[in-house]
Amino acid sequence: MLLVDAKRGEHGLFADFFYSDVRSDEDLVPQPIGLTLRSVSKTTILSLAYQYEIYNHDNTIVDLVIGGRYWKVDTTLKFGGGLGFLAGKKVRNDESWIDPMVGIKGRIPLGQSAFYVQGGAGVGGLNVGSDLFYELSGTVGYQWTPTIGTAIGYRMFDVDYDDDGFEYDVRWEGWQVGLTWAF
Repeated sequence: MLLVDAKRGEHGLFADFFYSDVRSDEDLVPQPIGLTLRSVSKTTILSLAYQYEIYNHDNTIVDLVIGGRYWKVDTTLKFGGGLGFLAGKKVRNDESWIDPMVGIKGRIPLGQSAFYVQGGAGVGGLNVGSDLFYELSGTVGYQWTPTIGTAIGYRMFDVDYDDDGFEYDVRWEGWQVGLTWAF
């Protein structure tokens, strides 16, 4: 995952890249038939948005974000072992779509210390590409120098997409650790 946030004055650009490669091997039918399934799902998400600063006071900053999100999902299912028509079968599907998105993000210093809290929320899709997606994130950070900071937090996205028999209803969530660099 890589986030790029570039601002000059009240205006800026926001880019977000996420890649996931999930694999699993399952025994579907026990021996003596021994039917197995290997599942591979690769997901690429790229967001690009314009951001506008709506609030800036005492180092507390709030931005509105509007843009688009590109999704690409590559799924492969491969059956192994077993008897009959499934043995050795491989099924592959690629889907991609673009969603509009809107969101808000902000950063608040914790008193006079170098610690800060930052977070954001976004929503999109709205039946243009996916039926709906949303995301939430929150981090606590420490600003070591005017240009270098570190942060730890939590991020969650959820998407619901279906088209011509392909259904992708997935939620990712987990901890994140980050390094920030301002120039």
